[in-house]
Amino acid sequence: MPRRSSGFREPKTKFRSINIISSMGRSSKALDMDPGIDDACAIILSESFWGSRLRSVSTVSGNVDVQKTTINALRIKELFGYTYKVYRGASRPLSGKPINAAFVHGTDGLGDAGLPMPQIKEEKQTAAEALIREATGGHDIIATGPLTNVAISLILEPGLADKAGSLTIMGGAFRLTRTGGGNATRFAEFNVYADPEAAAIVFSSLRTMNVVPLDLTMNPALSFRKSEIEALPDTKGARFLRAISARYLERFPALVLHDAIAVDVLEHGDEYTYISGRVEVVRYGRMRGTTYLMRDDEYDHRVYIEPKNSNGFKERFLNALKELS
Repeated sequence: MPRRSSGFREPKTKFRSINIISSMGRSSKALDMDPGIDDACAIILSESFWGSRLRSVSTVSGNVDVQKTTINALRIKELFGYTYKVYRGASRPLSGKPINAAFVHGTDGLGDAGLPMPQIKEEKQTAAEALIREATGGHDIIATGPLTNVAISLILEPGLADKAGSLTIMGGAFRLTRTGGGNATRFAEFNVYADPEAAAIVFSSLRTMNVVPLDLTMNPALSFRKSEIEALPDTKGARFLRAISARYLERFPALVLHDAIAVDVLEHGDEYTYISGRVEVVRYGRMRGTTYLMRDDEYDHRVYIEPKNSNGFKERFLNALKELS
């Protein structure tokens, strides 16, 4: 595919290969996200898997603006007594105007459920500074929003892969399964479409990563119907999920937990099938934000497409909710 200038240059220094699935050990984790409904569920599942090893949540503009995504990360931390630190990130993409998905997640990002404002504050460091520190410490990074913060960290510190753990992202639509079409345009997935310049920097700079696209996350076997959510035991976690998903489920037939699935892939990657290659991002024209998987033996971008056991993810997420009694 021909590459055209977007006005933004990828860093010249390439990442070395990094561990694809490193959560088998005791490495710490960092989430970079735009907390909406499924991001909130990703935090809950992360805490269930890793507890205090979830060191930080950095926020970015995406589902709603970065002020609201930061507030939501703090809300969830305070509500459940979590210990991760919160860092505010980019308020706009590298190029162009910001977009949002408030029509899906509500104007506040958490289903307009009327959750109380947090009494705690974010840290003074920026999200990019936090990501550089986490990667330098060899920790795993899970990015489930637009990749602006990750791209900025690469621009500021292009040699991070010498020390980094793994990178798992939720993003892209590759048309490799029946559910692999776009959700921002016919072909483009929201996180990539929101900042394709950032996504191009990340994909071209890292030779190894986990990619969790709509091809996998939109699989109906991994979603939760309204009746399933209503039937949950009356725990604090279940009440929270019912509150933030109520309006969503008035518009959509089932709750799709894209970002929580990305967390599950990092922890239980052997329960999913993938295709490996090099991800390319279109940054121009009508296909802007579209992703393609190209054959390239020098890259190991693992694009996960199907669960081997569809019950595994749902059981683990339901268990995470039960733990929040």
